[in-house]
Amino acid sequence: DGLVAIPTSVTNPRAALTAYLSGSGDAKLTSLPPDVRLLAYDYAAADGLLSLDFAYTPSVHTLALEQPERMRLLLLGLIASLTEFPVVRAVQLDFEDGVVAPRGEGPSETGGGDKTIGKKIGVQ
Repeated sequence: DGLVAIPTSVTNPRAALTAYLSGSGDAKLTSLPPDVRLLAYDYAAADGLLSLDFAYTPSVHTLALEQPERMRLLLLGLIASLTEFPVVRAVQLDFEDGVVAPRGEGPSETGGGDKTIGKKIGVQ
């Protein structure tokens, strides 16, 4: 019932995202539903912002409604994994209809790894 680090040998954020989306392979660990599709991957090097747009599938909808805390932890885990790379200072997530849109900043920005969650518009 918390975040668990999964060792990996990836060397860049895109590879980390691919590994994260492929799941852990451990039935005891929860990952994003297997039908989640990445629609857009946009990295702005000037500010270190990585923006990801996912399909809002029925299984994502169900997970978000029936297990909101688990969904929050999954997304925070994704943000934490991606902000481990020095080139990624913040991550913005969007699910095609804008229902879920957390944005997290890495430890260097928040002084302790805290993540902020809010709507896509107006989140700093």
